[in-house]
Amino acid sequence: MIFQDVTAVVRMEQELRRSSRLAGVGELAASIAHEIRNPLAAISGSVELLRGGGAEPDRERLMDIVLREIGRLDALIRDFLQFARPAPPKLASVALPALLEEVAEMLATAVPQGARLELEADRFAFAMADATQLRQVLWNLARNACEALEGPGVIRLSASRVAGAPQGLGADGRKRPREGAAAVEIVVADTGRGIPLTDLERIFDPFYTTRPDGTGLGLPTVHRIVESHGGTLQVESQPGVGTRFRVRLPAAEAPA
Repeated sequence: MIFQDVTAVVRMEQELRRSSRLAGVGELAASIAHEIRNPLAAISGSVELLRGGGAEPDRERLMDIVLREIGRLDALIRDFLQFARPAPPKLASVALPALLEEVAEMLATAVPQGARLELEADRFAFAMADATQLRQVLWNLARNACEALEGPGVIRLSASRVAGAPQGLGADGRKRPREGAAAVEIVVADTGRGIPLTDLERIFDPFYTTRPDGTGLGLPTVHRIVESHGGTLQVESQPGVGTRFRVRLPAAEAPA
């Protein structure tokens, strides 16, 4: 037998993890400050001009800017709180065919002209999930799919029962896959412009977005919700071909 004192190694690993967490907090704080600074600057500038008087049309325009930026700040804070402190999921058996149809109805006005929305769901596909939070996940992914289309194309929502549910806790307290257990897989795919590899590595980072009007909290929130359900989220994308998000959750039986 060989014995080796690894106390120093363990201590160094703990310090590295602590440094990594602190670095992550610092990056998040800097991102929040950056996102808040722009609306505050617009509000401050508009109020300064309002204080100086001016013609009535200008005053109305400046007030519109103030109200718009206040709304932007409110949305940013709401999205951030949802990401930072997601509500514990209220798990129940959720029928995925009905949920996909509901999301498709919500997408009716968001699907680009000339695009086609396809649905395919196994009638035996039931997920153990919080219906409200899962609806939010699918809505975010489907809305991103709509925005990825730059012309005629296809958005496909599907759900099926598979093997290999990502459920159960490992020795380190983290959720680990339990091979062979029942699971359901939901796929949101599009034939849009795809995601470049440089962006693909960062799409789940808070506040990272390629959209001028985006907060960069949609996909990170989706990831947090899926993780809180004991599920997994995978993405496959090829520029010019399309993107596919796979959400895998523990399966459930049909409610009695």
